[in-house]
Amino acid sequence: PIYEDTIDWAQDVFVSGDYAYLANGPSGLAIINISDPTNPGTPVYGDTNRYAYNVFVSGNYAYVADLEEGLAIIDISDPTNPGTPIYRNTTGEAYGVYVNGDYAYVADGPSGLAIIDISDPTNPGTPIYEDTIGGANGVYVNGDYAYVADGLSGLAIIQIRNSPEPPTNILIQDGIEHIYLNWDIPNDNRAPITHYNIYRGETENGSKILIDTSIISEYNDTTAIVNTMYYYVVSAVNSIGESENSTEVS
Repeated sequence: PIYEDTIDWAQDVFVSGDYAYLANGPSGLAIINISDPTNPGTPVYGDTNRYAYNVFVSGNYAYVADLEEGLAIIDISDPTNPGTPIYRNTTGEAYGVYVNGDYAYVADGPSGLAIIDISDPTNPGTPIYEDTIGGANGVYVNGDYAYVADGLSGLAIIQIRNSPEPPTNILIQDGIEHIYLNWDIPNDNRAPITHYNIYRGETENGSKILIDTSIISEYNDTTAIVNTMYYYVVSAVNSIGESENSTEVS
């Protein structure tokens, strides 16, 4: 073996491009140039507050599971000069992290799986938790599922994407020979909304038929007949399924 010593305990490693990123315990993130693997460079450190246990690199950021501090996000656009960590605290102890799309999935010990929106890495969202009973120590994401190493409980498999929430705050406006609807974009539950279904009926709380779809959060019903009362509901659809219907409007 060829060694490049670090000043603390190397816990985990992720390789991206010409660099190896080590979760290096008390000294945080260690970054080593491995463009020549037979002669690795001197480590550059990105300090974290606690204990860097696990690391995942995506784009210009390294995501570090930092035990009691939760998730530490470090700008590595210049690996020779890593940025100051941005933290999103979790309620447990962060032992593992996996990034998929706009979300970081953190194995958070006694708190189970913590899911954090990192669509803006400089302002990570509030964690959402999926409880596990054994103590989450590691996580891997594939497709719609997170696979969690859960201590004494073994493997915990968690569905991480679901059908959307229903649209809310639907506004309706009568026009000349048309009816215009718009609504707030609902929570997509980590699977992007592909379209909305628009249903219409002629009796309050009665049966309705699908009259059209829309890929944006508005719809102009040009088939409406003048002097006819219509009742509408809207649902949202993603790759997992269809939401419940919205509140009825007329």
